Amino acid sequence: MGFPSKLPVYAAWLLIAGLFGCDSTSSSSSQAQDAGDVDGSFDGSSDSDGSSGDAGPDEECFALPGIDLPDSDQEDSDCDGFDGSLVHAVLVSETPVPITGAISASTLSEAVEAASLRGRSQVWVPAGEHSGEVLELRDGVGVYGGYLPSEGWRRSPSTYTVLQGEGPLLLAQSIDSPTVIDRIRFVAVDSAVPGGSSVAARVVDSRGVLLQNVRLESGRGGDGANGEQPPAGQNGVDGEDGDDAVLNSVANTDSCLSTLEDESSVSFDPAFGGTSCDVCGQGGLGGTEGWPTGSVAGNDPAPGDGGSESGSCISNGGSAGSNSTVIGFSPHAGGHGAPGVNGAVGEIAPFFGTFSEAGYVASVGGTGSEGGGGGGGGGGGSSLSLTCGGCTFRPPEGGGGGSGGCGGPGGEGGQSGGASVGLWIWSSEVTLSGVTIVTSEGGTGGDGSLGGSGGAGGRGGDPGSEDMALANCSDGMNGFSELDASAQGGSGGMGGSGGGGGGGSGGPSIGVFVGGAGSSVTDDTPLEIIRPALGASAGQSGDGSQGHVGRVLDIFEDT
Repeated sequence: MGFPSKLPVYAAWLLIAGLFGCDSTSSSSSQAQDAGDVDGSFDGSSDSDGSSGDAGPDEECFALPGIDLPDSDQEDSDCDGFDGSLVHAVLVSETPVPITGAISASTLSEAVEAASLRGRSQVWVPAGEHSGEVLELRDGVGVYGGYLPSEGWRRSPSTYTVLQGEGPLLLAQSIDSPTVIDRIRFVAVDSAVPGGSSVAARVVDSRGVLLQNVRLESGRGGDGANGEQPPAGQNGVDGEDGDDAVLNSVANTDSCLSTLEDESSVSFDPAFGGTSCDVCGQGGLGGTEGWPTGSVAGNDPAPGDGGSESGSCISNGGSAGSNSTVIGFSPHAGGHGAPGVNGAVGEIAPFFGTFSEAGYVASVGGTGSEGGGGGGGGGGGSSLSLTCGGCTFRPPEGGGGGSGGCGGPGGEGGQSGGASVGLWIWSSEVTLSGVTIVTSEGGTGGDGSLGGSGGAGGRGGDPGSEDMALANCSDGMNGFSELDASAQGGSGGMGGSGGGGGGGSGGPSIGVFVGGAGSSVTDDTPLEIIRPALGASAGQSGDGSQGHVGRVLDIFEDT
């Protein structure tokens, strides 16, 4: 798109002046006298920079029609003694400006607002650093830097206004009238926010922005945050202990009942296995022998349930123990559950995060998958019924199997580094002239955390005690007393560790980002972009693999 230029008009008026002449006592010259020369005199002497100064009575000044816009050549086309039009300007000054007709404001933002309210189209900003100031444009109000208040608000091509601080330092929203920003250097500092971005200038939904003799410098993007370490998986539950031996009154003589307490009414349930954190990995039941008369059946010990993997149960439970069926053979303990499988590592973060009119949101590495649950331990076996000293005893029960430990949670992914962007354009048309952009590295990607360790398997239950039977077997049970003990339940397997989180990628470094519908950039002079030689470093995934190194781009279009 085009912006009005006074140079062709100025050249035409010079030609007319050369042909027909111009009276030095014209009203335009009178205006220049009212405004005053830069060095306070009208003798045609040089100003402090050695230039010939603005027009005075000793010089002929030919005022041109239209508003005098500050320009690179410092031309005073309206003969008011300034580069620009004083009657259309608001000056930034903390103290009153001693110039007739001048309007000033203490800060840049106040000056822009005052110019917008008063219908003035120019804001003049002193050269030098203005820390903490942010330039938020108003439609049709141009902002011109590089003025020297100590020298009568003279302007030099070598002087710049510098705005430095947290970016964006230039904000343009819904600017559709021609609006010029000239001779200002915007220096955005490094982002201190994890994954945050440093952006020098952002233009949104605008069609009239012209950046002229502007330097945009973006700081380093913020380093991505590391993924948080998850807790360990839940431990398995211990199996129940088996019941102790008891007297069987049905099969006993009166002499037994007179000397021992009848415990045949004691509940005769097998020892339960430990319960798991999910539907998988429960411990197996312990074995029981039952009554010799057959009125109460015994049960064989049960194997442990398999643990879980990817939401499904698998076959890694411990084998069941076995009851003793023949004197001389001991019952077998339950087998231990197998450990759960480890989870898979999460995906590394993508090169780019999300771009929008509000800015950039860094990508994040994927969360690792949960570890598999350990298998449940098998139930322990029971021994044979015993007859000793004329009394019959139900043997002690086998212990229940412990449940498998739960799998560890997956590790959290690392956050990618933030971006370093010189100029952010969204749904806008922007014209550039004499613009230099300097970008820094994006932020370093954060590391993905390790997955949580798997929970420990539950301990197998102890077998019941045979002490009651042994205390009444003075004859040593014919040499078989060592066979009375039942077997212990197997322990549950340990849960698998969760997979590590994916590493964050290095943040991008972008000279000009162009996004949104209908965006375009017109470059009247070659755009200079100075960028880092290498991309930002990536974070490490939980398994040691690396994320992507940050991209370094002059222009990136995401329309």
